[in-house]
Amino acid sequence: PSGIGRRGAPDGVRERAREAMGVAAARGVEIDLAVQPFLCWSQEELNAFLDFIRRVCGGSVKLSKWRLAEFAGTGRLAEVAALFALFEEPTGAGGREASANALQLAAALLLLNRTAPLEGRLLSCLGLFDFAGSGQLGPADVALLLQASVAALGRCLTPRPGADELPDRAALRRLSCSAVPDGGPRPCRELVSWALKESSVRATLNALARLGPDGAAADIHEAPEPAADDEAEAEAGGGAVAEQ
Repeated sequence: PSGIGRRGAPDGVRERAREAMGVAAARGVEIDLAVQPFLCWSQEELNAFLDFIRRVCGGSVKLSKWRLAEFAGTGRLAEVAALFALFEEPTGAGGREASANALQLAAALLLLNRTAPLEGRLLSCLGLFDFAGSGQLGPADVALLLQASVAALGRCLTPRPGADELPDRAALRRLSCSAVPDGGPRPCRELVSWALKESSVRATLNALARLGPDGAAADIHEAPEPAADDEAEAEAGGGAVAEQ
């Protein structure tokens, strides 16, 4: 793992990450060096990784370090160990093998990828939580996706944000109900369209878009002007979720 730090990030990655992270960058937040060697996979490689996660994890969300090395290649053991350490879960009693949350790790590598366009990354991430393979997600699936994505991105930032800087589960559940207002399920492509228009995830999507192949020239989607009723609701307290 120490070899990661000695080699450092690829040229320009630190500056690009700092620019991309918006307000957080002003506080000196960067993407952890341990993640960066895995952020240049093509869309095809990302899809292969998703297939691998589904195959080796099955009904479990636990991923061992050796399974991750199986996909990345045994020649990258030091890099795999550093990445795994970011997502490693407490083993508890009994001396069980250490494991990482596969959903969080996969969501992080999908969302922070610097090669695939933002919409492709979002579709891949939604597909990760499409456990039925139907191309649709219900509110419970979206809530799980949001919780895993928030935790995943938090693990990949340095310094790591505190719990009070991340939205709580209640806020994420409300957001998932906004994404699937009729109880769902809702097609993944419609959920991508919703996300690109949803003001409460605007800052995060802007940052992720800037990490993509177009960098600072990425097509950042602007939020539509709120209606008068929406403004009144926000003043009454509805804006709290968006702020979180």
